[in-house]
Amino acid sequence: MIDQARKTFDVMPERDVFSWSTMISGYAQTEQPKMAIELFHKMVASGIKPNEVTMVSVFSAIATL
Repeated sequence: MIDQARKTFDVMPERDVFSWSTMISGYAQTEQPKMAIELFHKMVASGIKPNEVTMVSVFSAIATL
């Protein structure tokens, strides 16, 4: 299911903090912390500022490493 979500995410013409956070959370919840963290770095590099939801997901991912 996360793979299909990623395919949809990858073809989105515009991504906002909510779409990024949803994907990061999805990776964190499916025990793929490295993918969650990698996507977080890409989000920040693209100029999107993380919100509280993003950070909770990132911290959850880090906690499982």
